[in-house]
Amino acid sequence: MIGPVAPAPASRVRPRYSPAQLARLLGGTEPTAEQAAVIGAPLGPMAVIAGAGSGKSETMAARLVWLVANGMVAPERVLGLTFTRKAAAELGQRVRTRLAGLRRVGLAGGRGPAAGPGAAGGRCVPT
Repeated sequence: MIGPVAPAPASRVRPRYSPAQLARLLGGTEPTAEQAAVIGAPLGPMAVIAGAGSGKSETMAARLVWLVANGMVAPERVLGLTFTRKAAAELGQRVRTRLAGLRRVGLAGGRGPAAGPGAAGGRCVPT
């Protein structure tokens, strides 16, 4: 995987949780070093280039949840782009499940309960 295309400006919000800490809190698998670098990268445009089955969708979902848990973004302000409807549905489900996990451990992100797609991780659409 490749991280940010160009150096992104440093975020003014200092992360409270590392990608590995958040994975442990949510009962998930810890990311690889490459995945953790992408998940914890500063805010800014990013391209992740990797082959099929390498964990791109998993990393994208983990990054979104990491950003929400660390107070850097609101889930309803995120747009996830994928190449297929199937991938969009899978990404949306992963994000919704993890955001629900954040609420269970007291790290709720967003504004109010997740009632629909907009409140539960923005929109995930195929390009």
